[in-house]
Amino acid sequence: MRTNSLTTVRILVGTATAAMALSLAAACGSGSGTTPASGSGGGGAATGGMATAAAPSSVSIVETRQSGADHYAFSVATADVTGDALTIVNKTDENQALTCTGPAPASITVNKGETGTLKFNGDGTYHCTTNKGAKITLTVA
Repeated sequence: MRTNSLTTVRILVGTATAAMALSLAAACGSGSGTTPASGSGGGGAATGGMATAAAPSSVSIVETRQSGADHYAFSVATADVTGDALTIVNKTDENQALTCTGPAPASITVNKGETGTLKFNGDGTYHCTTNKGAKITLTVA
């Protein structure tokens, strides 16, 4: 009997450790290269909040499941882009076709689990939406 309760404790500790690691990874952007700005109003895409990033080298499209339906969002709601390109990381199980309106329209399709580079042909504000409903506003300088 002692072996069974010891095994149960080990499983529970291992599960709790894994859950904490996943929570920490989600809170840190899972290594996506984004840095939330202070005073952003709190909350990430998974909680419906509007996190903000300044000059990221990449942003991620993430997927959550709510009330039995898939929901897609970017890792940040707005971002400043330095240069003429931004890496898009698709962390979902669906292909994502991203279309941006702005000074010069931009678009890219990033297959599920893959990474793509979105190129911009002009500075300014771009409003971008995927075919699955994820939205982000980018300011390119």
